[in-house]
Amino acid sequence: MNIQRFLEKNEQTLTEFEAETFYQQKLSRKASLTQIMSFDYMYRKVLAIYAAARHNFPNTQGTQKIAEVVSQSHSIIYKDTIRKENFKKILSYRLFRSVYEVKSVLIFTVLVEVLGLVAGILWGTLDAGNATSFAHSQGLNLGSFQGRFYGTSIGLRTVVATEIFTHNIQVSVIVFLGGFLLGIPTVYFLFTNTVLLGVLGALEFKSGGGSSFIRLIVPHGVLEMSCITVAGIAGMRVAKALLVPGQFKRSYEMTQIMGPVIDALGLCSITLVFSGLVEAIVTSYYLNVVVALSVGILLGATFWSLIIIQGRKVEINI
Repeated sequence: MNIQRFLEKNEQTLTEFEAETFYQQKLSRKASLTQIMSFDYMYRKVLAIYAAARHNFPNTQGTQKIAEVVSQSHSIIYKDTIRKENFKKILSYRLFRSVYEVKSVLIFTVLVEVLGLVAGILWGTLDAGNATSFAHSQGLNLGSFQGRFYGTSIGLRTVVATEIFTHNIQVSVIVFLGGFLLGIPTVYFLFTNTVLLGVLGALEFKSGGGSSFIRLIVPHGVLEMSCITVAGIAGMRVAKALLVPGQFKRSYEMTQIMGPVIDALGLCSITLVFSGLVEAIVTSYYLNVVVALSVGILLGATFWSLIIIQGRKVEINI
């Protein structure tokens, strides 16, 4: 490939970027954070094109032309711009965007969890003995009864539910930190955690305590599982930057994703606190099965609707 074909291949990106550079110069200091982020994304794409041109076609007129485009935009990217994104906007859409903007990672994370849940249900249904041993190995004491809540006091049931909540907080931390180990611990704990949930549910339904399981787990459990999913997405995003850095160095990719990763962890923390309040205030009432299901589904649907609706307000694929 010669420089002319290289320019033709990247003509659309370069033309769009030149137009956006002119527009950003007119905006001057009035550019919003959303506009700056969008322009920065285009700038990084053109920077990668320039790097390839310098490497393959040094000292050519075409490479010099790209250099001029990059030079014009550099001052816009790095100038002291007033950013108007306030705390309200951060809470209203930026936290949710940190999950929505990496849809491929989101789909992968949910798929791992769904597979684990199905495996756990089948295991608990077909091989209760080994499934119970697995639950013991995960630090949950099932006692001598087959199920988790059936035939036990409300007090013990509440203690057990709290134990599961604490377990889920620990898993949230682990699945995020696992991203720095190339995501292997993240995938493992996402899978085994939902296997455990499926096992507990299957054992409880087999023993006749299915309604107790629903009434003490579902109201807050859907939000808790959503938190683990978000923490897993943050962890997998880190792993992706380390494993597949794309056109840039791993160190650069890591600096670029840290903002959204922190936003995702912030969303996870806020939601965990809220689910804890639901557990303490709502779940403790030991609601009717239909009401318990309705509360859990409503809270879960609200959470993921916010991610889809609010998260897509600014869609930048990284």
